[in-house]
Amino acid sequence: SCTFHVKVIDVEPPSIDWCRSPPPMQVSEKEYPAVWDEPQFSDNSGAVLLITRSHSPGDLFPHGETVVRYTATDPSGNNRSCDIHIVIKASPCEVPFTPVNGDFICTQDSAGVNCTLSCSEGYDFTEGSTEKYYCAYEDGIWKPPYSTEWPDCAIKRFANHGFKSFEMLYKATRCDDTDLLKKFSEAFETTLGKMVPSFCSDAEDIDCRLEDLTKKYCLEYNYDYENGFAIGPGGWGAANRLDYSYDDFLDSVQETPTGVGKARSSRIRRSAPLSNHKIKLVFNITASVPLPDERNDTLELENQQRLIKTLETITNQLERTLSQEPMYSFQLSSEILVADSNSLETEKAFLFCRPGSVLRGRMCVNCPLGTYYSLEHSVCESCLLGFYQDEEGQLECKLCPAGTYTEYLHSRSILECKAQCKQGTYSSNGLETCESCPLGSYQPAFGSRSCLLCPENTSTVKRGAVNISACGVPCPVGEFSRSGLTPCYPCPRDYYQPNPGKSFCLSCPFHGTTATSGTRSIADCSTFGSTFSAAEESIVPRASPGHIKKKYEVSSQVFHECFLNPCRNSGTCQQLGSGYV
Repeated sequence: SCTFHVKVIDVEPPSIDWCRSPPPMQVSEKEYPAVWDEPQFSDNSGAVLLITRSHSPGDLFPHGETVVRYTATDPSGNNRSCDIHIVIKASPCEVPFTPVNGDFICTQDSAGVNCTLSCSEGYDFTEGSTEKYYCAYEDGIWKPPYSTEWPDCAIKRFANHGFKSFEMLYKATRCDDTDLLKKFSEAFETTLGKMVPSFCSDAEDIDCRLEDLTKKYCLEYNYDYENGFAIGPGGWGAANRLDYSYDDFLDSVQETPTGVGKARSSRIRRSAPLSNHKIKLVFNITASVPLPDERNDTLELENQQRLIKTLETITNQLERTLSQEPMYSFQLSSEILVADSNSLETEKAFLFCRPGSVLRGRMCVNCPLGTYYSLEHSVCESCLLGFYQDEEGQLECKLCPAGTYTEYLHSRSILECKAQCKQGTYSSNGLETCESCPLGSYQPAFGSRSCLLCPENTSTVKRGAVNISACGVPCPVGEFSRSGLTPCYPCPRDYYQPNPGKSFCLSCPFHGTTATSGTRSIADCSTFGSTFSAAEESIVPRASPGHIKKKYEVSSQVFHECFLNPCRNSGTCQQLGSGYV
């Protein structure tokens, strides 16, 4: 013989069947006795759950938000919690949030509330943020409407980078060769790039550089045009487009020469002596000065002013440099390109911010929490769903941990990454806290916002069904099956089942007997008398909060393999020890 023991360990926590917060309550009293629908739980064990709660309905709650926590624990120690949010408002127009590093300054009148967002010293909003808000008492709705994208304040520092744009012409006998243009611009950048740092040598802490990706145009002088010049076929295209972090200022350097719109095919090319080419280069020289380790607005303003002054004085040095070798002429293969000494043009110097912050006046403001700096659009953009950002001035958002997601854009913390609803559960946003699918429905997908109804005239026998296979016709009272669905078998003699859709029968208490099979009530047991009431039938109670005591079960749940009449050809089934023969 062989004997062994099987120990089944329950590691599955209870299911949440109902967990919903009440709407905000507006009262004039300082404290209010709030009430709500209490959460409901169930467990795979079918046992009574121990429910604890931090507050009870009817307790007094102060103004603001209070979290009421319910925790259900099964006999194996597994637990699941549900948080109820109680919000008590004194006015329909209470400010819905406080910005990070800032606050609301509000004034009230008889019609509503006007608020202005204000930042703490050393902080600011990014350009384009809405700073003024209004709420009418009549409807209690803020304009613009409240959302998670209402702005926060972020650190601001004096801009410590600047740039100055220049244009220069070089004479050429031809320039309609894109390869020639490319080689020339590379030679120009390499040669001038080595010389530019010396332009700022008078100020030891200011670093000057030539920006890469010089723009180049081919200009062809042609007597058929009124102004003489037009862009030739070797002009730069989208592939050469500059991608500066200070695109706000690019308008000043992207002017297209007059005549660009005239089609080349309409030109009548004359003999070579009547055609003269020039290459127009557009380039930027940038300068930067380090920020002090500790914030010092006075010093940072002085450094910024020196930075702009240095950039403005570069023009004279650049003119001298371009009129002398090695910048005056370049020889590429058989082509010689010579500088047009009087053609240097410039714009005024501009401030700019490095990626991660945006310019506002003279200041660079970090992209705030919940956002990242978009290199494509040169602005701070909200983190997308499934991402968050808990640091300022970042170039990308952080991905939520696997299996979690965010409910809104602009998430500021990893705590906003919530687990997606599992199979057989749902919620209004597809994220925790989730409720089990009610009877008659199922859900095979993760992150669902609703459950799917069973086909007509079918149902499920348990909440939280995962697949349509769980749908069927429930067993009627007095009958059972392994699944609780048809085909069903009547409870054998001495057993009964008062509920539909069950996978077990209940034994009559104290070895009682029944007159027939398929018995539906404990009242049919021979041992039933005045000592027991019908309410004592072993129906698994729905777990509800309060002082829960362990009840004595007058009947026990029994599933007997012989109940299903497994033997054929007049064979009999009998229990032998813990098995069957």
